[in-house]
Order: sequence, then C-alpha cells, then structure tokens
Amino acid sequence: REGDDVTEWSFDLPVDERYAPYAYATQSDILTGDCVDQLVIRHGTKNSNSDSHDDHRSDIHPYDGIFRPPYGLNLAQASLLLQCHTSPTEWKITLRNVDPARLTLSQMRFDLQSALVDPDSRVLVNYDRKALGQLGGGHFSPLGAYHAPTDSFLIMDVAKYKYPPVWVGVETLWE
Repeated sequence: REGDDVTEWSFDLPVDERYAPYAYATQSDILTGDCVDQLVIRHGTKNSNSDSHDDHRSDIHPYDGIFRPPYGLNLAQASLLLQCHTSPTEWKITLRNVDPARLTLSQMRFDLQSALVDPDSRVLVNYDRKALGQLGGGHFSPLGAYHAPTDSFLIMDVAKYKYPPVWVGVETLWE
C-alpha cells in the first residue's frame, strides 16, 4: 500500500478481456512469475540421493500443491503467494492456524475483531465450504465484518459465480 489514504493505494491489477473494463485478478494472474514458481509451486523436488531431475524416477518426490492432488494452497503456500505480490517493507504477513486445541474461541474472536478494526490489517480465512453447506473443499476468502448481536463474521468473495458473501457464526468458523 502507499500512504494512509486507501483511495491512493495501488495494486496494478490486470484487465482481463472477460471482465473489461474492470481490473480483476484471476488465478492465472497471481499464479505466474518466478517468485510464485520458485516459492509457492514446487516441481519435482529432488531426493538428495540422486542427481537426476526426472519426475518419472522413483527417487523424485514431485510436489505441486496447486495443480495436483490434494490441490489448492496450504497456509504456508498462501503466505508465500502473498509475499510474492506485496512489498515486505509495506506489508507484514502473519499466519495464524486456528487449532481449537491451542486457541480458544474467545481468543480467535478477539484477534479477528482486533484485525478488522485495525486500518493496516487484512484477514483471510481458510475454511471448509462443506461446513457452510456449499460444494467444494477448502477456500480462502477475506473477512469483511463482525456482527456482535449474532456473533458472526462476514466472509466475502465466497464465489462470485455461485455463492454470495455469507455471515458465519463464530463457532462454525472456529471449528
């Protein structure tokens, strides 16, 4: 980001002809580049006992968590993806795994509420679509708001083509 006025922030999003004239980032936009290829998408990790990089050999353990099973990004890869597209001097990326054995419901609620009121913070949640009655598996979406009377958080960008933003009870999000 550049400055404290959000209207002055610059993200240089591409204009895909499908969405023209609006700038809109697609997966093909953010999953490209040397940084992403080297840090996020790992192809054919070589076993230390071999000098070959041939993915068909048994001593090669290929890993491509985006395009091969189990598909998608884990939290560490999501953090690296964000690092590839942001400036480390302007953005600090912090991962927080919500493990009910290590983080109480109250602490998670407090942490998310605190981040939502902090003008320099953004929150992405990784949740299981099935817990919300949706098709699919894990999904990353930005958190937009907290509603105290219903003790729920607003998950944005669920899937613009089939699911609208959704209010999710804090207990469902925690689990």
